[in-house]
Amino acid sequence: MPGVAEVDETFFRKSYKRQRVGLPRPARKRATPAAKRGISAEQVPVLTAVSRGPRHSHMTVLPDVPRAANIAAALKPMVQRDTVPCAETAGVYKTAGATLGVSLHLISSGSHKLGPCHVQNVNALHQRIKDWFRPFRCVATKNLDAYLAWFRLFYAAAESRDAAAFLRDALNRTAGTGPAPL
Repeated sequence: MPGVAEVDETFFRKSYKRQRVGLPRPARKRATPAAKRGISAEQVPVLTAVSRGPRHSHMTVLPDVPRAANIAAALKPMVQRDTVPCAETAGVYKTAGATLGVSLHLISSGSHKLGPCHVQNVNALHQRIKDWFRPFRCVATKNLDAYLAWFRLFYAAAESRDAAAFLRDALNRTAGTGPAPL
């Protein structure tokens, strides 16, 4: 969908919940905070994009540290030529925007908006996701995609749809083959 799309990433702590053997690190108590914030080996990045207006959202668990190639590959099915993505200043977004061939608006650090561009809606979505995850008391990293699909199902459930539309939305698919465009 054409229009303004806000793009940002959030991080979840890697979790090996219910895995008893083969842990890549020593076991630790639940809710132990990460040693570092943001990008580190202890965190799993989730790229989130929200379009303004109809509020279509897309969430992708990135395989490792956010790189321009990963971000461009995650956004390519959703971003159209007339989509205007807004993101915070990070070199990966500038390169990803050039790869996608779209006019990307970067908001400088310390500033919360640049004219009509801001990332407040996507940051609010991050907070809703984390609040929604709280009762689960940590989600295993291997199940993070499924829990994000479950969140999308309930997040978009405000309008009534048939069962097939709910299933497509939960799987982040449109009637075609790819994810819904922003």
